[in-house]
Amino acid sequence: MNSITMDTFSVTRLSGTMVRPSEPTPSDHLPLSAIDKALRVIDYKILCVFRYGNDKSIEMIKAAFAKVLVPYYPLAGRLQKSSDDDDDGPGDDLHVSCTGEGVWFVEASANCSLVAANYFDDDPTVEAVHDKLMPNPTPEAMGLDPILLIQVTSFKCGGFVVGVIVNHALCDGIGVAQVLNAVKELVIGLKRPSVEPVWFRESILPSHSVVNRKLKPPSPSPPPLMPHYQQLQCALFDVPGHVIDHLKNEFSHSTGNKTCTTFEVISAILWRSRTRAINLPDGTTRFLWQLHLPRHSYLPKWVA
Repeated sequence: MNSITMDTFSVTRLSGTMVRPSEPTPSDHLPLSAIDKALRVIDYKILCVFRYGNDKSIEMIKAAFAKVLVPYYPLAGRLQKSSDDDDDGPGDDLHVSCTGEGVWFVEASANCSLVAANYFDDDPTVEAVHDKLMPNPTPEAMGLDPILLIQVTSFKCGGFVVGVIVNHALCDGIGVAQVLNAVKELVIGLKRPSVEPVWFRESILPSHSVVNRKLKPPSPSPPPLMPHYQQLQCALFDVPGHVIDHLKNEFSHSTGNKTCTTFEVISAILWRSRTRAINLPDGTTRFLWQLHLPRHSYLPKWVA
């Protein structure tokens, strides 16, 4: 940060409340896919920084969320599973109970301007700062176990930051962006979001045998902990196209004309270099990555 330090930066949470859908919504029990269930213990977090706002920004965002929860009503529900199912059994019947109980919404204010905080661009790894901008559930909210939590923090310059926490079983990064874009559209005056949500997860509900075989492999050993977390640095690596083509050809020649993608080539280069650099003891290491499922599945194009 520039004019303000981590020690002097403070956020005051003014109020917290449940925001319910502005209109009645269906009382459904919606199934989750096996992939969703594997992500049920993960929270997805995102921070959005807005330079400009006014004294009605928080009120308008809060009202827009209430309207967005009408078409996006599963977010106002709760995750539930059958009482006779355990966490690890093949009959884990986790689903979304569309109760309409709402999402947790926190109003907060910061003691500085966004300029003084350099729009939080200086050090994206400082968790202590980001935690102040994320919704901190009160005992009331924790007892209700909401799927989506929001905190809107206003700054002295008139700008504001929106912090969002959502259960990964319901939304990934693209999904959260779609929800926030819908909120923005309603704030600027649209009657309904331009993109209507679709629930099509039952199409990727595999049999129990497939769930057990495909989604529950032995857990890989975690990577070594990094004690100096705040010393991480961002870096830009330029891998020329001719190098990528050369490595693809080399791989194809050595494997009997098998092919690999550019992503796989780049990942292999970085992973090999990283493994050598940290000088790990001999053993098996694993490289894990995330992907955008609709591009790699048999879902209809209109769902992606």
